[in-house]
Amino acid sequence: MLSEEYGIMIGTRMQGIRLLKLWTLAGGAFLTYWVWYVTFLPLYTHSLPSFGRYFVYSALIFLAVAIERIMRSRSLALAPAYQSADRSLMSCFRQTCIALFMVTSYSFLSKDHVISRAFLISYFLILPIVLLGLNHYVIPRLTQRIFKGTRRLSTVLIGEPEMVRKKIAWFRDRETLGLDLIGYIGNGPDGESIDGLPHLGAASTQKETLTRLRPSTAVFLDPPELCKNLIDHKLIGDKLGIRVVHIWDLQASLGVVPVIHNEGGLQFLGFHPEPLECPFNQMAKRFFDLAIALPICLFVLPPLCLLVFLSQLRQSPGKLFFIQERHGQNGRRFRMVKFRTMYENNDDEARQATKGDSRIYPIGALLRKLSLDEFPQFINVVLGDMSVVGPRPHLPQHDEEFAEVFDAYAVRTFVKPGITGLAQVRGYRGLINTPEDVRQRAESDIHYLENWSLTLDLSIILRTASGLIVPSRNAH
Repeated sequence: MLSEEYGIMIGTRMQGIRLLKLWTLAGGAFLTYWVWYVTFLPLYTHSLPSFGRYFVYSALIFLAVAIERIMRSRSLALAPAYQSADRSLMSCFRQTCIALFMVTSYSFLSKDHVISRAFLISYFLILPIVLLGLNHYVIPRLTQRIFKGTRRLSTVLIGEPEMVRKKIAWFRDRETLGLDLIGYIGNGPDGESIDGLPHLGAASTQKETLTRLRPSTAVFLDPPELCKNLIDHKLIGDKLGIRVVHIWDLQASLGVVPVIHNEGGLQFLGFHPEPLECPFNQMAKRFFDLAIALPICLFVLPPLCLLVFLSQLRQSPGKLFFIQERHGQNGRRFRMVKFRTMYENNDDEARQATKGDSRIYPIGALLRKLSLDEFPQFINVVLGDMSVVGPRPHLPQHDEEFAEVFDAYAVRTFVKPGITGLAQVRGYRGLINTPEDVRQRAESDIHYLENWSLTLDLSIILRTASGLIVPSRNAH
């Protein structure tokens, strides 16, 4: 794991490429807009329309591209100027869609009939091509120019040949960072190169070899348990004027990727990044939840309640709602509301429903198939017990059973439970039969809490909505 804190040279350079990419893409979209403004409009209208009105749209496009970059700042796809063509293409498509959404939303809400639709349509046909060119061709060349000459750093890898083979591709893929590999120091046979990388000397002579070569950077590859002379490495580097960097592949050593944070002179190491512990993110998610839940509770739920009540009156008279206790965030219990889909006097409420379950009345089966029985949970969202998107809440006794199967199962309670979630849109829904079912769902939920973003929430909601049209085979 390479630290990307500003204090580490490699991390600082990667962060610089991130910022360069953000400003280049957003600025390129903005500049293209105005080049097209002075090129297309005189040909189409024989004049240049109001500057102020058109400026609003250019600002929205700039903002849309910048927001897309910022919201993906945790993604490995954001940093590298070395990303593949297919990744560049997807990034450009995503940026164009967000910009188009913001522009059309503003045009609709402001009832703007002045702006040239032909201008906007033609611009958005050009924009993906411009962004792809910037993303895949211009930015790598800009980076190469930035890290050229004295900014290029001769780099030596130090470690066992096996470790060199594992890591060499990482450095070669990131040559735009200005790291020039000149060889490796390790205990392999003298003169044996690894993928064309020369062997510079044995590990026992690393100090002498570094003194002779004086590279700009020395990267130690051995795992943490073998790095007994960490301070000695630093002192050697300081004396020789060499940057010393350690790669601690903690995922290979520990099986997990820890999170390291510096705050007030203390270094904290944890194992689960939690974006939703940020107050701003919490407020954004809460606003997002209410923006969806309140209209549904006011306008969709009342007529749906009437329809369900009438169907129950015909097929299974009794209570409209089915209320059960569930585990919420941090293990707090709450009462979750659903439409009742089973006959009254059900003696085994904890038993999971199966396909063709005789306890379910006919319309109830349809409600479950279309997930309409979950709609009353928007009341739980308004009350703050649940979120629109999050891990699905289970019965307390089921949680205890699942925790015995998958050790990290309880981690999913770090966030509020949701009406839908990443596990559900991945197809992991319905009856839980095997330990593999538990693992797949829990791992999806943990991935969600570690990688939360509003765009991820929106993506899950859209995929859930599509599932209402084409229900999952696992829904019953």
